[in-house]
Amino acid sequence: MSGMPLLLGSLLLLAAGITGAVIWNNNRSRFEDADPEVQRKFIELAVFLALEVSRSDDHLEAEEMTAIAEFLAENVPKLHADPKDIVARLMQRPTGPGNAEQASTELAIWANDAQAHFVLQLLAAAVNADGRVAPEESVFFHGVARQLGYNAHSAAKTYNIPITP
Repeated sequence: MSGMPLLLGSLLLLAAGITGAVIWNNNRSRFEDADPEVQRKFIELAVFLALEVSRSDDHLEAEEMTAIAEFLAENVPKLHADPKDIVARLMQRPTGPGNAEQASTELAIWANDAQAHFVLQLLAAAVNADGRVAPEESVFFHGVARQLGYNAHSAAKTYNIPITP
């Protein structure tokens, strides 16, 4: 009986992850059919936040940039440009807390549930790419999750991001 809470927690985590994937996949065609400028803006804001979460620990690893590009290639087949080019171009964008805050605020204003899940999945892929999640990355992820309207602890569990004090 003592293993029951762990089993139940694992099942809830799996269900939440599957729910996020189902929401995104059910809305993918609607996203792909969206105005190309809207799609471009959304992707660029999401990638910028993924780069910012990766840089939040003062280290941007090649694995993190590769994970971002691969995530885009796998999840957005009708992308407006090569994923590696998008990442390289957005690497040149000014960084810092104010810019990240502006990007996440802009996403929070118009992102639907599927798009919010996409952003959190992308951030999780970037954060987990180098095999460790720094406390700064965890804090950044939680902040974006809250701004997108999610409970930070639930989002952290769903996307396998450690909860920092």
